[in-house]
Amino acid sequence: MNKSKFKVGDMVYSPRFGGGVVTKVCECALYPIEVKWTERPASSSLTYYDYFTSDGWLECEQANPQLDIVLDEREKQTEENTTFDVWLNRVRDYLLTQLEKRRANSKEKKKEDTGFKVGDRVYALFHGYGTVIDIRDNHSVYPVVVKWDKSSVHLVEDISTFTEDGYLSVYSDDYYTRIKLVGITINGEHATDKEEKGSMSNCDVGVVADNSITVEYSPINPSHYRVEGIPEAIDIMEHLMTQEQFKGFLWGNIIKYAYRYGRKGDEHDTAGKIEWYANRLKEACSKEKSD
Repeated sequence: MNKSKFKVGDMVYSPRFGGGVVTKVCECALYPIEVKWTERPASSSLTYYDYFTSDGWLECEQANPQLDIVLDEREKQTEENTTFDVWLNRVRDYLLTQLEKRRANSKEKKKEDTGFKVGDRVYALFHGYGTVIDIRDNHSVYPVVVKWDKSSVHLVEDISTFTEDGYLSVYSDDYYTRIKLVGITINGEHATDKEEKGSMSNCDVGVVADNSITVEYSPINPSHYRVEGIPEAIDIMEHLMTQEQFKGFLWGNIIKYAYRYGRKGDEHDTAGKIEWYANRLKEACSKEKSD
């Protein structure tokens, strides 16, 4: 006689009969499993009890998926789905909150005076560096005239005009085509034009603050991965994870890139990634102590 895989108190399910509970197990019987149905309508003509083999079959000759019983996993699946939905909602709410903050900050920045003058060095993501060569004073929609440095962009003119607050078009507030006054800092030090030309290939344009552009090397998150108005993935993880989970994530990446060093990719980039995650881990530990 096979030992029953069900025990008294187990919640079971049959597509034909619905949910039930195991009320008795008699190992010596041909149908040892007694099930009391809990979802059967009171008006049903069917009995409230049925008996099954140790494998959960209603008929010992053969299995019938519509009639046989299995352990009821429906509640567990519902809990898992609910947990997943809760996480999705938390991510959505966090992103919406961050977007609202960015929009509010963007509106405040537009109110600021961002005037230019002849001779100003400027930078735009879509074209690179240039110099303001003229400010038209005839009430032009695009009074700021910029002559670009040697361009690497095909089919783009050497001279462009911008609105008084630096936009390429009055119909778009796309920061990608907006010019900003150049105030370059590389590793915390101010850079001259000569240094800019030699260093930009190894740096990424970071967050624009006030009327300057901060350029910083970022092996983890280069500029082409960043999306205006959307929080970084690591910020979302830090927001949703516990402190221990986030520290474990950072430790895991330190170990991963340390293992890869000298085996895969550029050693300088790999070392930069190790340093970046180590600094984030240091920040997380300091934050934990302060809390």
